[in-house]
Amino acid sequence: MNPPIARPGQRLSSHLQGVSEKAIARLPINLSELGRVAGLLHDVGKYNPQWQAWINAIATGEASTNHPSHAQAGAFWATEQLGALGNMIALCVAGHHRGLYDFNQLEGVLKLHRDEIAAAIAQTPPEFLPSALDITIEQVLTTYGESGSHLSMLIRILFGALIDGDRSDVAQFEGTLPAAEFTGIVALRDQLAAHVAQFSATSLVDLARKRFYDECRQFAQTVPLQNGGGVFDLTAPCGCGKTLSGAQLALDLASRLNKDRLIYVAPFISILEQNASVLAKALGRENVLEHHSNFDPKSEAYEHKIAGERWLHPIVATTAVQFLESLFESSPRRCRKLPSVVNSVIFLDETHTIPTNVLEPVMESLEILAAHWGCVVILSSASQPDYAKFCANITPVIAEPGYYFKEFQRVRYEVMGKMSWLQIAAYNHHQALIVCNTIAAARDAYRAHRKAMLLTALCPPIHRREIIDDVKRGLEDGDRMVLCATQLVEAGVDFDFPIGYRMMAGLDSIIQAAGRVNREGKNPEGVLRIFSSELHYPTAPEYQQRIRITQQRLDVGEDLQSPDCIKAYSKRLYLSSNTDELEIIPKLNRLEIEGVAKAFKLIDEQVSVLVRVPHHAMEFDRALSSRDFRALQGFTVGVSKSRFDKNINDIDEVDGFYVWCGDYDWGADMVL
Repeated sequence: MNPPIARPGQRLSSHLQGVSEKAIARLPINLSELGRVAGLLHDVGKYNPQWQAWINAIATGEASTNHPSHAQAGAFWATEQLGALGNMIALCVAGHHRGLYDFNQLEGVLKLHRDEIAAAIAQTPPEFLPSALDITIEQVLTTYGESGSHLSMLIRILFGALIDGDRSDVAQFEGTLPAAEFTGIVALRDQLAAHVAQFSATSLVDLARKRFYDECRQFAQTVPLQNGGGVFDLTAPCGCGKTLSGAQLALDLASRLNKDRLIYVAPFISILEQNASVLAKALGRENVLEHHSNFDPKSEAYEHKIAGERWLHPIVATTAVQFLESLFESSPRRCRKLPSVVNSVIFLDETHTIPTNVLEPVMESLEILAAHWGCVVILSSASQPDYAKFCANITPVIAEPGYYFKEFQRVRYEVMGKMSWLQIAAYNHHQALIVCNTIAAARDAYRAHRKAMLLTALCPPIHRREIIDDVKRGLEDGDRMVLCATQLVEAGVDFDFPIGYRMMAGLDSIIQAAGRVNREGKNPEGVLRIFSSELHYPTAPEYQQRIRITQQRLDVGEDLQSPDCIKAYSKRLYLSSNTDELEIIPKLNRLEIEGVAKAFKLIDEQVSVLVRVPHHAMEFDRALSSRDFRALQGFTVGVSKSRFDKNINDIDEVDGFYVWCGDYDWGADMVL
């Protein structure tokens, strides 16, 4: 009789052993036992004679029928034999194809598959059915925490290790596992330092940036950590060079503390692309994984898909949506990367953009990673909120950030009251930035100006990058340049306008807009005019609350550019806001792992629409006809469901994609 197989050509026993070894390799050493057992148990359901009959029929080319389920047998054994830790293993094993269940679902799921479970267990060799564990629940809880949030993180990371072990073993057997060889962290640290050393510090601005860079490096060499992790506050004004200084800080910490990688997290793709390009130029493109996609990664090129699922690169640059939602996920694909988050330096850029309604569970998860999983978490922003309410132990990187805010203070605020777009246009500025709260407002501002430019999230990435480059070049060359934009430009986009207009908004947004004005100190003083539109543009209640609190700060005459002012603003905001509006923490405490994944969304659900940019028409047509998903990402915009429905007459479905077929003065055509 032939030995049982996992797939044609691979013995089941070899697969179980291989997955066990690979899962162990993806976990901290004190969780090796859980990885080992999860790997051994995950496919014992395939010992079911019915399952073997099905796979052997496949191997001989016979017509296949529906095969019995196999994921539940190992889960059942774990719950019956291995106690409380067995329940955690069982969740991972039972969900290794469909995703993690809520804990209270597990018993019912196993009851539905009693016959398949019994048939498989009866045929499974004893060496794949451990009857005890070499680690106790008390040891695990002491190290990794006892609350539902702590246990949920543990289960997700264990699940990710199992998924990676399973998928990698299959890929290795099939000869499709991509190589993963990269430059070491220490070499990357020195490489970045050599790159920064090329820049001369001659102007006052450059000298202040050099001092900031040096202070970051000094901090990295001296800061003490507990359990190899910690949460740090890098508060610094716009224009002080946070991208390179922050990356150097992160790599210095990573090399000193033997961390595996730097995970750079940006709120918007536009910032991510810009800063990932900076890092790739300094450290080598082969060492930097830029992971974001407007499409499901299942549609990506194979090697990039696998890299995006595993995150093995020493530098991972990703979006806040991708990173933060993964911390609350239940799907195999998105949890697979979580073992790579362990023992890493996580640099969260522009942290003020984290939505207030999920701030409490986000900060709790980051604190758990720092306290129990060896992560160094760096929170960076020019308008850094006060997170003391959510995280008790945050260490400042810069001892006196006020010094840098004074050094880089090159903008005067003017409060203008209500203004029309025609009034602003009447100033006839040669170069000016106008930042609005909504796409509709930016479009109206754009239409009121002659030869203005428009930049919103409705502009496809391939054209958005060109607009940003054109604006920078035009500013440098002294061309006429009036840009009407949304908050898209407020974080990480290095514009340098002599004057700016900011529609009344939250204080963090105003400060960020000011960072795009007189950024390099070329003028004695830049001006940011804060105004209210005479037209009403609806915004969310939370946004209105931000405006009210900002107005209170203006009314008492505070220095809006002081880091103390933004902290006072954020304290007031958090007191009046529901920072766990989606009730994620109660769900975590009940171990509703799948329920949390369904509930936690950083942004509202969007529909992906392809936009045929006229001057890239041939490139678009070629990418669409060949289904080149990577190329099509540059033509993709995310549209809310309501906006999609309003524009349905100008959207066609082509080969499974939604394609905009209206005019293209982009951002000024879609019905808002």
